[in-house]
Amino acid sequence: MKRTTKICISVPVIAMVALIAICVGCGRRLNKECEYQPVEYDCGCGVLRARLIGTPVTRGKETVRGSPYMIFISFHCPDGGGTVTLKRAELRDADQRDRVCAKMWERTDSLDPDNRGGYTAYFSLGGLNLEYIRYALSIQLVVNKGEKTESRDVELLFEQNYREYVSNGLWDALRGI
Repeated sequence: MKRTTKICISVPVIAMVALIAICVGCGRRLNKECEYQPVEYDCGCGVLRARLIGTPVTRGKETVRGSPYMIFISFHCPDGGGTVTLKRAELRDADQRDRVCAKMWERTDSLDPDNRGGYTAYFSLGGLNLEYIRYALSIQLVVNKGEKTESRDVELLFEQNYREYVSNGLWDALRGI
């Protein structure tokens, strides 16, 4: 009788230890994020925000978030509708200003109501194969609210924000992350 009890207790314990070993060891992935700090500029008539967002690429047990990148630009103002026009947007190497890496030609978007109680216009440009260096984004912005028109030349600096960490996909899934 005692022998059966020992076997019954040992099997679940061994199974639990094996499951934990699998969860901890399997699915380990090295993550490298070649990202940039988001930038923001208060123009007086609204807030301009820009992000340079990388694409995740997985090779084996390594995921790298980097090139190709997408530039995502938003302009938020607290009052009224209207339109926002990007007359020019150029992404340049921050250290070699004469080197233009990407251009966005004239685009217009309406200031539509957003979930923050204001109005926002959005612009994006994707598929940018870029090196992981500092970039400067030069924007010529025109905000038109009825009879009131404001023009601004803005330069935003994208600073690198590299991060590297190990994750476990199976363990993260069990924890609900």
